[in-house]
Amino acid sequence: MAFLVAGAGAASPPAPIGLDVDGREFALLSNHLWTVKGGADAKQVQTLTPIRKGGTSARDRQELAHIWAPRCTAARQTVVFKRSLFMPGPLKNFTATFSDNTYVSAPADRAIGGVKLFVNGRHAFSIKGASTTLQRTERGYPRLFKHGINTFEIHAIKRAENKAKGTGLCRNGGRPLGLLFALEGEFEADLWVSTDSSRTEEDYDKAAPGSTIAVPIGVEPRNLGPSGAYKGKVVLHISASTVKSFEIDGVETKGVEIENCKVIPGTTPFMKRVECEIDRLPPDRDRKLEVVANARLTFHPSFTTAWIFVAAEVNSPTRDPNGRSNGWRAIRYFCSPEATNPKCPK
Repeated sequence: MAFLVAGAGAASPPAPIGLDVDGREFALLSNHLWTVKGGADAKQVQTLTPIRKGGTSARDRQELAHIWAPRCTAARQTVVFKRSLFMPGPLKNFTATFSDNTYVSAPADRAIGGVKLFVNGRHAFSIKGASTTLQRTERGYPRLFKHGINTFEIHAIKRAENKAKGTGLCRNGGRPLGLLFALEGEFEADLWVSTDSSRTEEDYDKAAPGSTIAVPIGVEPRNLGPSGAYKGKVVLHISASTVKSFEIDGVETKGVEIENCKVIPGTTPFMKRVECEIDRLPPDRDRKLEVVANARLTFHPSFTTAWIFVAAEVNSPTRDPNGRSNGWRAIRYFCSPEATNPKCPK
């Protein structure tokens, strides 16, 4: 278990191009970021949409263009576009569109005879010609994706050139042949820290007047899936009452996905906030994560009952289907020998 003192750590790296800045969605668009089998970058033969300055969505952060291999041949040509991307998968849903810049409706008349998509080495689908739209779906395709590096291959098959029929041409209406496509999807992560955030747990303990004790306050966040959470936070709002002093001596964590913890003073000396960042948390309900704030309480020389309260939450920009499991509340009472509450231990 790692131990962190108060203060902020290094900032997390920006999300890779292909994700939005918060890792909630992905979009792989046809552009020069794809390589062609053999190692060359794909050639943008016609750019339709530039990068949007200050854009945050997956689409806005990259160009959209018709692309092809650096060289188009008169003979039959199979071009394999390849790209890899870290994704907090699997996906919640998936959609895809393909077209070329011949703008001919009948597949038999197109320069491109067919297109195949492979995700992580598995065949996703094939189409005749180069034009199709796969409506957004939650079935089948999302399971091709995984948490981690995903590899995509698009095989585009150009027919042999036949000038008499006007098929298989490398130039159409003065434009070089190019394939246009967009692969897109959204993520969903059911983050969990308790079964019901509206319920407050109670506990009672003994404490001696004038004493100082250590009180570890811990939560065990989980991600129930189906997708990973690219980023997020674990936050503990902690307050104490009827005590002489209250401090957080440090924060302990378990799990490499929990990082950059810091302790933030509240509006009074008896209020603290602990914040830890979530970095690429995979979907795994059995993954052991932990955040423990080490509180230190000093009691007055004379008191009856004191308490410490915590309201914890785990959240992410990624869509979460069940907000009731994102919070946890608990209060722990400390009873002196003079306490009369029947719940206090004797």
